Amino acid sequence: MLHLVLVDHDVTGGCFELASEFLRPYFPSGGFEFRSIVFDIGNASKIDEYRLQATAIIQSLMSSNWARVVVAITNHTDNEHGDPFIGYEGNKKSYVSARVHSVLDVLLSPWHPLIHGAAESYLWLFSCGLQQAVIDHRITATIGFNAVRFQPSFATHLLLAFVELVIIECLPIHIVFPDMLGQSYKLGRHTDVFLLMPDNSGSLAVTKFAWTHSQLRPWGQYLPVQCPQCGWSNAWCSVNMHKDYIFECKNGQCRKKILLPGKRPGSCWISVVLRPMPSVPDEDED
Repeated sequence: MLHLVLVDHDVTGGCFELASEFLRPYFPSGGFEFRSIVFDIGNASKIDEYRLQATAIIQSLMSSNWARVVVAITNHTDNEHGDPFIGYEGNKKSYVSARVHSVLDVLLSPWHPLIHGAAESYLWLFSCGLQQAVIDHRITATIGFNAVRFQPSFATHLLLAFVELVIIECLPIHIVFPDMLGQSYKLGRHTDVFLLMPDNSGSLAVTKFAWTHSQLRPWGQYLPVQCPQCGWSNAWCSVNMHKDYIFECKNGQCRKKILLPGKRPGSCWISVVLRPMPSVPDEDED
């Protein structure tokens, strides 16, 4: 397990470290390694230092055969543009950001001997990600999230379920992913989850998983706490009109309609298979 962490990012009590401690007792005779690497790649010299650090770690690990490699990237993103931070450009303690594909290329390329040498590889992006990088770096499966201010701690149950079902029990991730999500309903109130898996043809299958609730988040869409028209709080009631369900404000003088809900009571996760990406253009291309 490799944890790539942005410089000065506090991951104390983080979910990836917790998952490693959960997994370690299953390997009493060895065969398990956890490495945490802090990255600061804000300029060319810092990139060289990062590559040298990665090379040294790879040399110490390549004496063993690794069936699975799990990589996690914990980072912040620029809220204005959505680009991940890469560290500090100089001595000034101010983060700079870069395009997602460029950042992932610098971070993941030094680890190719491990990733490509393993039968399976998994990438957890505790920040935003990019589809093309999954294909370029030949990752078996990537798990990503789309919350603007994503909190990795909410993914703890999902990550522990992944360790148990995929790493320990060796079950295919695309088969057990719904079971993993079933243990993570609170995560769904924070973010949608994406599973990205390339196939042999170079296409990328992308599935979006959204948590739904008939009263709180119909069809995975949020209801505002207040009615935007009259200001009432907790104002929504579902109404059946011509076999369609809609939400209306309870205020008799308002009756603002909001959106279509799910048509089943309670809550659940739903999956939406997005269009496969057979030839994703480079993000730097116009």
